[in-house]
Amino acid sequence: MSSKSKIESWAHRAMGFLAILLNLRLLLTYRELRQLPPENDENPVVRVGGREYWSRARVMDTLLDSREYDEGGTAGWFVLAAIAFTLGYLAH
Repeated sequence: MSSKSKIESWAHRAMGFLAILLNLRLLLTYRELRQLPPENDENPVVRVGGREYWSRARVMDTLLDSREYDEGGTAGWFVLAAIAFTLGYLAH
């Protein structure tokens, strides 16, 4: 599994939460795309016959980051829906 800190995981969730509220989710996708290929000295990209193969550890880190953004975004969606319903109720 991943050796990420809890602070990093909660930071990803906070980023997802704010991204939903501000309609900026694509910026998080762009952030992850800039990090591809998921390569570092410990887990390099291996090229075999012209094809790239990425380390499972690095791919899982990218997927877990995206999942944490989505967890925060899901909570943000409920907050956004509550705000919209409250404003609609007050406007009525």
